Amino acid sequence: MKKKIGLSLTLLSGILLTSCGNKTYGTLVLNANGGTFSDGTSQMSIKGVSGKKVENQENYSPTMSGKDVKFRGWFENAEIKGKSVDLVYPYLVTYNLYAGWAEKVVISYIVGSDKYETYSGYQGETFELAEYETEDIFYGWFFDAEFKERCSLTSLPEKDTTLYGKVEENPSINLHYSETNVVQYKAKAGIKLEENFDVPSKDGSKFVGWFTESGSQFYFDYMPGATIDLYPKFVKEVTISFEANGGTAVSSLNGYQGEKITQDIEISTKENHYLEGWYTDSSLTNRFSFDTFPNENTTLYAKWTIYPKLSFTYEGTTVAETYDDIYLPSGKQIPELPKPSLTGYNFLGWFTSNESGGYDIFTNKFMPSTDVVLVGRFEKHRMVKIITQYAGVDLNSKDVELIQESIDGEWWSNNYQVPVGYVQKNIYTDSVDKTNLILLPYNPISDVTIVVDLAKIVTVKFYNGSEYLYSISGGEGMTMNIETIQEHISKPGFTVEGFYEDAGFLINNPMKVFPTAEKTGESLELNVYVKYFKD
Repeated sequence: MKKKIGLSLTLLSGILLTSCGNKTYGTLVLNANGGTFSDGTSQMSIKGVSGKKVENQENYSPTMSGKDVKFRGWFENAEIKGKSVDLVYPYLVTYNLYAGWAEKVVISYIVGSDKYETYSGYQGETFELAEYETEDIFYGWFFDAEFKERCSLTSLPEKDTTLYGKVEENPSINLHYSETNVVQYKAKAGIKLEENFDVPSKDGSKFVGWFTESGSQFYFDYMPGATIDLYPKFVKEVTISFEANGGTAVSSLNGYQGEKITQDIEISTKENHYLEGWYTDSSLTNRFSFDTFPNENTTLYAKWTIYPKLSFTYEGTTVAETYDDIYLPSGKQIPELPKPSLTGYNFLGWFTSNESGGYDIFTNKFMPSTDVVLVGRFEKHRMVKIITQYAGVDLNSKDVELIQESIDGEWWSNNYQVPVGYVQKNIYTDSVDKTNLILLPYNPISDVTIVVDLAKIVTVKFYNGSEYLYSISGGEGMTMNIETIQEHISKPGFTVEGFYEDAGFLINNPMKVFPTAEKTGESLELNVYVKYFKD
């Protein structure tokens, strides 16, 4: 089976160009394809060197009478498919070319329901789509009225075509100053707004901005992407009045609905009370927060809470000074409490009653959260009977009232004087007995008898032979500290061997205690002789 081979003019030209040797010739048969040449024929043949372009090709352009068409070039097929070709002589063959004709077509432009303009030309001619000038938004030209297929033609189509322009109006801002006064402003979406609009006004109210029907505020920075209706929002002036409910008066506040409250509010005070807060109802159930002004004129009512109270009373039937109650905020430091006095009694302090029927001393430094009743308690002064004794014999006695809590050294020195010629050995309760010995301070629980045991003052004189050395005095029978006189009785080159009650060194005395009055006699003096031995 033979294979049919077809060669285009371009291929033949290529073969010719690559060949060498003698010139070859080819023939072009030009078919006017419904048209005629200048000689009235519908077909002509031209012969030339293979591969060479035909000169003066415009001389071979046919025409067609009776139709508004335009010659558009030579094609390799009668159906005028593909691209037109130049006239080039073929290689050794006869090659047919067909005239291509472009019919006149019309482009109709429609915007909305109106025809914008028309444009006519011939099929395949280069052209530019029409420009559409508008202050609104122009999206381009489309092949369909639904704007689904966008047109991007750069050459005229094969048939008449209608193109539809997609235009959307620029958005507008509609300012509703009133039902009959609406101001419209149109501009391109997204541009910066620099227009100054009149500010609406309303008696007794303050303009706060333009808002949409849904309640969103518009801030006039950039033009919106869609038409928007705006309505002015006003807030009216309102007054907050204060009912202090017994407290000091507070001036009213004026402002606008929903506006933040920034004014300082006067502080109302009421004796022995603290202000818990301000309430919108006289039953004091709805507390006001003072964040923003209310929507209507409002009266606020003060809610007071009385401070915890310290009140004063006394135990039993005791009658002493009376004191006003003390009111203080919970947690505040309690001032120094009063100290009442009652003749013949000591004040023990302020107490609170406990559940067991007794009392607990009140020691709080800070005010408790509840009322407290303080009970003042007294203790009757104790009587102290002081008996002075010497050698078991009463010398005198006295009664002294003990006002303070205990008997200390200062109280004793202020209330008892040792008789001249005596020293105080010890003090006892009731009688001179070791088991009754008292050490100060001493806190008797009731009236008490104190016995003071005295000793007479005796003097010891020290001699070295007939030479007087030194004297020391103390209570008879009381301990003597001989170390305190060593420097007065020492003798260079000698050591003290002992002490004697006679110059002949027969009666030794260790000198541990002072001698008794029985030994000294009425003179209450004892001579002591120091015996030395040489070192």
